[in-house]
Amino acid sequence: MATQTVLRGSFVFIVGLVVGILMLMLLNEVPPMLRDYTGIRSYATIEEMRHALKLQHFLLPSYFPKHLQWPPSEIFAQVQPAMVLMHFREQKNGQLALAMIVTDRNRTTLPPTRLRPEKLLGREKMPFQAGMAEVSYLLCLGGQHCVQIDWSDKQFRYSLQGTQTVHELLAIAHSMVPLTSAPSTTLNSEK
Repeated sequence: MATQTVLRGSFVFIVGLVVGILMLMLLNEVPPMLRDYTGIRSYATIEEMRHALKLQHFLLPSYFPKHLQWPPSEIFAQVQPAMVLMHFREQKNGQLALAMIVTDRNRTTLPPTRLRPEKLLGREKMPFQAGMAEVSYLLCLGGQHCVQIDWSDKQFRYSLQGTQTVHELLAIAHSMVPLTSAPSTTLNSEK
């Protein structure tokens, strides 16, 4: 009889624990010890994301068009493989206008953005900083024309996807500098 009571109590405890964890995940408040196992997470601010992911350096544009809202309207990130996705909206109408993505260099695909590119219209390579960038001309959700600029360094792949002109996206890309004053210009995650 005592064994059944212990087993029943253990079962109820385990079920309660699982339900509690699932509720926390739904509320996007996963305990720190479980975050690495749950994938992509939403963050309220860049600082919150940097602190949670223990990022030493993070590239942000020093030039940002006045017609876009700052700070980002959405920030998503995950630890492994490294990925940060930020969405920016237009000042006037709140429409989504820019997605900034940083991923592990070896990742072959980008995470989906809310701009949802549907069709590739053209692609070209151009000199960029110390290497080359790839510019893709796309048809995005709702038939809207958008542009994507991709480049990488030794560790990370960077991508800007937006409804702006190529020149405006290139100006944003060229202005990306580390958030910290450290000499590195890459996103470095502490191990």
